[in-house]
Amino acid sequence: MTHDKRINEHEIFQALVENAVDFLKNSISEIEKKPKYSVINFCSGVEIFLKSRLLKEHWSLIVTDKDVKLQSFLQGNSNTVGTKEALNLLKNVIETNIPRDAEKSFMDLIEYRNRLIHFFHKNDNLTTIDIVSKQCRAWYHLHNLLSNEWKNEFSSYQIQLQQLNELMLTNERFLKEKFELVGKNIQDKKAQGITFIKCEFCHFDAAQKHEIGNIRFKTDCLVCNSTADFVQLDCAKCGYTTNFLLDDGFSVCENCKEPFSASELLATTFTLENLDDADLTIDYLVSAIGDTPPYSDDSDRYYCLSCQYLEEPSVVYIDEEWQCVNCQTSHQDVRMCEWCGEPIAGYLEEDTYTYGCNLFCDGSIGYQISKDD
Repeated sequence: MTHDKRINEHEIFQALVENAVDFLKNSISEIEKKPKYSVINFCSGVEIFLKSRLLKEHWSLIVTDKDVKLQSFLQGNSNTVGTKEALNLLKNVIETNIPRDAEKSFMDLIEYRNRLIHFFHKNDNLTTIDIVSKQCRAWYHLHNLLSNEWKNEFSSYQIQLQQLNELMLTNERFLKEKFELVGKNIQDKKAQGITFIKCEFCHFDAAQKHEIGNIRFKTDCLVCNSTADFVQLDCAKCGYTTNFLLDDGFSVCENCKEPFSASELLATTFTLENLDDADLTIDYLVSAIGDTPPYSDDSDRYYCLSCQYLEEPSVVYIDEEWQCVNCQTSHQDVRMCEWCGEPIAGYLEEDTYTYGCNLFCDGSIGYQISKDD
């Protein structure tokens, strides 16, 4: 690629980001008088931000034409991916972490937009409050991606994103009406001993708290109808207890603003053998906060030689290293035993076919001895 083409590609990235910001600004300004167009513009802004992240990886990722040509792309003559395709490429090609709740909130809004555009919407009760609720949740996840997971790629736009975030929060005034309407219901529930906390998405003290275990709880918001899943973590720096939002993968201490890592989450929450929450499984944790492991022909989960937890493989790739979610041991060596075929994490003899893994087998030597016996 020539120097001029690199410049053009960079200019296209800048243009995409600026367009995304413009669409979101227009969405905010139109929410009251033109709610349908507010939804359309908001969805366009989300989609363009996803495309711009793909563009940072490689321009061809956002082109859907069978005959992909750089010049056509630079001239703006190429067909490009939609939101669903962009999310799939971000997850499966770039292997960036898109939380499940983020993907769901984006697609819910896109489907809602499609109904508004292509069909007569029979539900006249879908008011400005409903639209703002959906946009609050989608913006929370998009802003989190742009400010954390993709911070390096969008480092030049952090001030603009913060300004856009402050502008987005002005739409909360439309939710205030609903907050006042459900106020008596909240007070009645509080009188019954039910706890309410500030909602992560609409920022009203309307998230009903449901305790699950000693350190885990779920919430459902009576204003924006959002649900969330939390664990409580003590900050390693100042000791302050902070609610860590699962399915988000990122949180900071509410007191000192120190970031929590996935490792701290695992080290603080549980050991598998003493787990109270039946649905807080390894698979759930990995999907919520895990990283995509380096390319491997073997496995994405391994049994731990340190704690020898045998119910299921407990070593997963988190914070760019292999860690056991049961004993929190970090492992450098992960591979398949050549004798029994099980995925093992921990120090193994080079020749596992002969000596085995010492967890599920003793290799060919052990097999021969057992035969002789």
